[in-house]
Amino acid sequence: MNMEKSNFINSTSRFVAIIIISLLMLSAFLVAIPKKAVASTTFYSLDEMFIKTSDAHKRQVLQASHSIYVNGEKAKVNPIVRNGQVYVPLEISVEGMGDKYELTSSENNATVTHDNSQYDFTLANAMVKVDGVKEHLHVKKSKRTTTPTGLKTIMIGSDLFVPYESLNQLFDYEVSLKKRGTAYTVIVGTQNIKEDQLSTNLEVEENPYVPNKWKESPTGLYQALNKKYPLPEGIKPFKGKSKAFTKDYKKNINILANELGFEKLADDAAILNPYSTLNSIMVSYSTKHSDYSVQINYWNAGGTERLIDNVTPYAFKEISRLFFGTAKGNEFYNLIEKGAEGNADVYKKFNKTIKVGNREVYVNALPSSLVIYISEPNKKLKL
Repeated sequence: MNMEKSNFINSTSRFVAIIIISLLMLSAFLVAIPKKAVASTTFYSLDEMFIKTSDAHKRQVLQASHSIYVNGEKAKVNPIVRNGQVYVPLEISVEGMGDKYELTSSENNATVTHDNSQYDFTLANAMVKVDGVKEHLHVKKSKRTTTPTGLKTIMIGSDLFVPYESLNQLFDYEVSLKKRGTAYTVIVGTQNIKEDQLSTNLEVEENPYVPNKWKESPTGLYQALNKKYPLPEGIKPFKGKSKAFTKDYKKNINILANELGFEKLADDAAILNPYSTLNSIMVSYSTKHSDYSVQINYWNAGGTERLIDNVTPYAFKEISRLFFGTAKGNEFYNLIEKGAEGNADVYKKFNKTIKVGNREVYVNALPSSLVIYISEPNKKLKL
């Protein structure tokens, strides 16, 4: 798989650009694909996405008293958990292991010197320069492959934080993660930390990989399970109560948030980000041009490792139904699914305007995702 960040900004077009949270490229799309020009707008970082998540979930996450030990010493700055990922303070971690840490004047960049090599970290960047050569900040390893996750360096207060696994992946430190109740303890270097030293928080916290809000549909309605897209135990795919989108884009965004588990970013945008940087859907509305833009980062149904990401196709199926009605919505969903799987005949319909029901649609196929532009009913799509 090839994962890279795509930028849709071009000042000549009149469409709202959608952030790519992270990218998962299917092998069928390893071809040169023309990009559609879209106008620039606000981009949201992973940190901003987290800030916009529900207050209840933020409180549950922050209640846990996490800690980090570096070479047997408890650090004064604690780890944090975001979107199910444990991050550790970079400076304390490397200095505690005897390496050198320097923060630049901008405080958005830091240099670590380890084994005579220089590692340059940049805020909100998924890459690290090692002696000038770019490497991924964080990867996920399986028996056969190593896949970049797209996780980035983040900042809490004035401290840069990185995923705890990065300390092992980049510097070969010995690192382990312990959990008691809802609290995490990261142990770097010396591993002889006693059980009674581990952080403990026995308050009930939602499983970050199986969010509570996805365990029970707010409408009480569920889709039928698809064997192709299994879900973790305790999760059923939601079905929206609404039969179609309204003429009011604000109400449509609320339908996504209130019925399908999306996070509302603004009156004109909502995102479903299944606690992952690999798969997501964002729906936004351009008030200037009266058109919708839906971005899908490809879902992954490759086994049990990323079950939670399989929420994505179910949600997109519901979005298709809300835009086009049940029959046409199912047809459109199947079209997109086949295209994402590399069907050559279907792919010919991409990157051009097509008619779906009473709406015009343009499927912009990018190397990492699909951006779908959808007109209002009975109106032309203004590209």
